[in-house]
Amino acid sequence: MKKLFISLPMAGLTTEEIRNQMAEYKENAERIMGEKLELIDTIITEAPDDIKDQNVWCLGKFIMMMADADVVYFGRGWRSARDCIVEYEVAHRYKILRIEDAPYWDRQY
Repeated sequence: MKKLFISLPMAGLTTEEIRNQMAEYKENAERIMGEKLELIDTIITEAPDDIKDQNVWCLGKFIMMMADADVVYFGRGWRSARDCIVEYEVAHRYKILRIEDAPYWDRQY
């Protein structure tokens, strides 16, 4: 079974809201791919307290998780989220299949 990594803006969302969006995006990705996908759980509940920038630490963990993905799904608003932009660039440069939730109407210029 192929593995799915979901990249979405998480700022201001509760863990429950993130999980709900991931479930929706997983269904979308499965419909697009035409097969069941295994979701890579990217919920990080704790980062070390002694880290200078916990956002950068989490981004590093996300990229490590993405290394195991066959496909990356980019959720609504990803173009406005720094972490998602970096994840997109990594997926693009390392030729990981990418799916965008809203490829045309989500663009901000």
